[in-house]
Amino acid sequence: MQARIFSVMLVGIVLLAGFVVLAWGTVVSTGSAFALAKDEIQRNPVGSLVTGRLDAGMPQTAKITARDGSTVAYVNDVRFGWRRDVPLSSIAPVMIQATLAAEDRRFFNHGGVDPVGLARALVQSVGSDRIQSGASTLDMQLVRDLLLRDERDEQTLGRKVKEAIAAIHLNQRYSKAEILQAYLNTVYYGQMAYGVEAAAERYFGKTAGELTLPEAAMLAGLPQSPSGHDPRRSTEDAKRRRDHVLDLMALASFVTTDEAEEAKAEPLRLHDSLATQPPRTHWTNYIEDVIRNRFGPEALYTQGLQIESSLDPRVQQLAEQLVAGNEGVRNLARANNTSVVVIDVQTSQVLAMVGSKNFDDPSIAGQVNVSLAGRQPGSSIKPLVYLAGFERGLYPAVQVDDRRTAFSAPPGQPPYMPANYEDKYYGRVTLRDALGNSLNVPAVKTLKYVGVPALKDMARRLGITTLDSWDDRWLSLTLGGGEVRLLELTNAYAAISREGKYLPAEPFLKVTDAIGNVVYEASPQPTGRQVVDPRFAYQLLSIMGDATARQVTFGASSPLNLDRPHMVKTGTTDDYRDTWTVGCVPQVCVGVWMGNTNSAPMVKVSSSLTAGRVWVDLIQALVAEYDWPPEEFAQPDGVVIVQDSSRNGARPGGGPRKEVYLPGQVDQRVFLDMDWRAPD
Repeated sequence: MQARIFSVMLVGIVLLAGFVVLAWGTVVSTGSAFALAKDEIQRNPVGSLVTGRLDAGMPQTAKITARDGSTVAYVNDVRFGWRRDVPLSSIAPVMIQATLAAEDRRFFNHGGVDPVGLARALVQSVGSDRIQSGASTLDMQLVRDLLLRDERDEQTLGRKVKEAIAAIHLNQRYSKAEILQAYLNTVYYGQMAYGVEAAAERYFGKTAGELTLPEAAMLAGLPQSPSGHDPRRSTEDAKRRRDHVLDLMALASFVTTDEAEEAKAEPLRLHDSLATQPPRTHWTNYIEDVIRNRFGPEALYTQGLQIESSLDPRVQQLAEQLVAGNEGVRNLARANNTSVVVIDVQTSQVLAMVGSKNFDDPSIAGQVNVSLAGRQPGSSIKPLVYLAGFERGLYPAVQVDDRRTAFSAPPGQPPYMPANYEDKYYGRVTLRDALGNSLNVPAVKTLKYVGVPALKDMARRLGITTLDSWDDRWLSLTLGGGEVRLLELTNAYAAISREGKYLPAEPFLKVTDAIGNVVYEASPQPTGRQVVDPRFAYQLLSIMGDATARQVTFGASSPLNLDRPHMVKTGTTDDYRDTWTVGCVPQVCVGVWMGNTNSAPMVKVSSSLTAGRVWVDLIQALVAEYDWPPEEFAQPDGVVIVQDSSRNGARPGGGPRKEVYLPGQVDQRVFLDMDWRAPD
């Protein structure tokens, strides 16, 4: 036993002597005694001290906000808890003082190892295989948290030696301010809160810079035993520990005795921040996915990103209310789900996203974001077919024969014979009337004329990413045979209404990292990429906003006929599995899908009365909310507007209308006629 005691003491003396020698140079380099350091912190907790990111790469909590600054979500690494890195300048001075008083009063006097504390620990540990008393400086604790996490629960002399040596090297490489900042951003405060910023939010619902003296003292007392001093478990234990820290602060002259006693009289006022966390939403999931894809998988969890998203809470609320309030329409159609996207026309910023009618409803797979899922769009893809036709010499007044037609199909397949709605046909019609009334045969003839590759190219230019693998021999693509995403199709319509300038859907306003560096910032006035001739885009807009051109199919008093300039197209798939309505006013584009999540067929109800009803209600609600005056879509140079009554009989409904031509088209009379019939 005596030999064991002697051995431990000898090792301790040797280690202590070595630590003192190694640390002395670093102690001298700090240039001041504890009192001077204390005065410097009281005057200016950071001042001219150099700060850094000693803890770079550790998990940090990302924060997602809406465009008005309200919190949408916090995103944590599932292996970690809350943590947000902040500089010393963002931490209340009383928090820094409370930490030094509670954990390491000689922090500015030593070079990583405190000889006095180490000697005390060695004496108390004689005769034991384990360390019986702490001796860990703040520097050594940081080493344990950053470098020795797998050994942090071992109370052995070997681990203490590792901590001590690493702490000395740490002091030789980093300033005291960098070490202190890293400690305050790393230490565990209980309740899954790592670092003082997360702890301040978790316990008091405020930032670390807003902490008061009693709050700081309570937090500074937690690292010694986060569960033992947890104020939510035992208020009395937490208060006793807080009061002890206040006494230590007074002993170190950080506060006066009177200030400490006054702080002790303060009750613990806790804020249950977990109870007020925003619920998980489709928007949160979408933002996380975009961050991973755009900035890398680790950025979301390690950079402490402050993500200012484009979400407009007022628009989102209106969309959610209308989706929830249209249960009667869904019941009529025997549909169980609805999805909505709202996009700002000028910037393509996503203002609202309702991925399903209820995120938490497993009976409809509510957590599936239908706005990002591939679904067949029905006739809502047709405008892209006609736009591709305009690029190849067609125009709205071109005539086509609407009658039962058989089209060639791939070898071994029967001829493709599309049918119009309710199997009605109208003879010679203009492309304006064909698209306005959503006639299927003219749409297939137009696609046959331009070719499937031209439609796929148009879709790709407008940001639709899901049609590239479609077999070029199948003309059913023009009737929605291929799957598209609601977000992408709505954004494609936005590009058309923006004179053919494409912008990717934008979910961000600004993204900054934990120390304020701007990682990404969206332009407030993006110019976009011209992917379609603005004249052709305007010709298409003139059709999609023409109420007279759709009155045969939809009726003269269709709810789609807004009292302001607009463009809109509906879509219904075979067997009524999906109904769509997508369209824009000059301010926003709205896309609506309604159906069953599992693709079960609905009853035979027009899309204008299902998805279209939600579309109309939301557009009108937005107009009322923002008091938008009626505006015309921008008319580009190089188009000719003619009051054309010469072909009244060539369209269902009769009556003159305004027609849009390019100059060379005004006097042309074109009938699109080809050998459509499949060979025998």
